[in-house]
Amino acid sequence: MHQMMMMAYGPAAGGDPYWANVTSLLHFDGADASTTFTDVKGKTWTGAGNAQLDTAFFKWGSAALLLDGSGDYISTPGSTDYSPTGDFTCEAWIRPAAIGSIGAIASTRLSGNGWQFQVNADGTILVGWWGSWSGSFFGLTSTTVLAVNTYYHVRWCKSGSTYYLFVDGILEASGTPAGIYASNTATLYLGYDPQAGGRYFNGHIDDFRITNGVARSTSSFTPPTAAFPDS
Repeated sequence: MHQMMMMAYGPAAGGDPYWANVTSLLHFDGADASTTFTDVKGKTWTGAGNAQLDTAFFKWGSAALLLDGSGDYISTPGSTDYSPTGDFTCEAWIRPAAIGSIGAIASTRLSGNGWQFQVNADGTILVGWWGSWSGSFFGLTSTTVLAVNTYYHVRWCKSGSTYYLFVDGILEASGTPAGIYASNTATLYLGYDPQAGGRYFNGHIDDFRITNGVARSTSSFTPPTAAFPDS
């Protein structure tokens, strides 16, 4: 099992060349059991259920977001900041506590439209887009099967018309849909699928980041070795 979950590094030195394109960045640092979820980019996030910070199993910094798989999530109002009509990157470190049911990492899926990043019931990762191509679905699924109580870096990118899915820096799937993604400004949820009214994520999420206008990778890369930088 990976033993990196207790490393207490701060944000990476050297800065982010795409900082201007980052639309949300949550380190989930703070006091144990806190329900304050600070977004470095100033977005307001609201918790539901027992969503809270946990200082026992973080990847970077001092804490991570803990979701218990039953009614827990955090959300922020919808925005074009989260709509991948152009190049786009969504990524996080996740530590599932259980495998066996679908757990949404992040989702804007509502009324049959939007995107979702999730852990499947079989432990693979799926990123999917619904309703953007005349009601059709397009998705990518990882070959890696996640283990419980282990941190993984997961990322999906859109570059031009092609989508890419990565687990721990390895390109696991890519593809190009037949149509163009339609703009969607539904609420962004972490840990919850609003379309299904559930599919709560059970585990920890750390260092969640969205970069709109940039595909940070289109081939395999070395996963981050410190927290995402703040500038």
